[in-house]
Amino acid sequence: MSELNLIKEKDIIMYDNIICMTAESIGRALGYAAPKDSIFKIYHRNKEELDSFSTMVKLSTVDGKAREVRVFTEEGIYIISMLANTDKAKKFRAELANLLKQKRLEALKKEKIAGFEISEKLNKRFRNLKLDTADIESIKLLLSIGFAKKGIGKMFNISADSVRRIEKDFISAGILN
Repeated sequence: MSELNLIKEKDIIMYDNIICMTAESIGRALGYAAPKDSIFKIYHRNKEELDSFSTMVKLSTVDGKAREVRVFTEEGIYIISMLANTDKAKKFRAELANLLKQKRLEALKKEKIAGFEISEKLNKRFRNLKLDTADIESIKLLLSIGFAKKGIGKMFNISADSVRRIEKDFISAGILN
């Protein structure tokens, strides 16, 4: 999105620590000939969807007078760009879609790697302790209901420390709370 430079810093309004923009600024960024009117047409056609992402604020005009202006939050800006039909809006949507896909794939890859490492760690621990799948499920159940680690250890002929490590691995893997 940085290539497009659609949004200029001077167009951003911070309202209650929320990024906002006026219809005029959004319309200019999206390449409309009549920026304010074009955005308000989109707004009125999609008022139900956009109302929760906009508000009226008092802004000072160039001549120093304060007037009420509708501003749109970041979410509103995204929705308007999705509803807009300009070349800049199409490019913005394509870049936003690519960015979101990239972030999702990065997060998925990170989770798979973390899950794989945890899985390998658990499997190695279970093999070393000579525990089978049924034993593992039983230990998981007993831990989840709060059974004493020493008692679990005695049942499966392993130490209470081993049970603590298994519990810690279960928790880090998201298997137990």
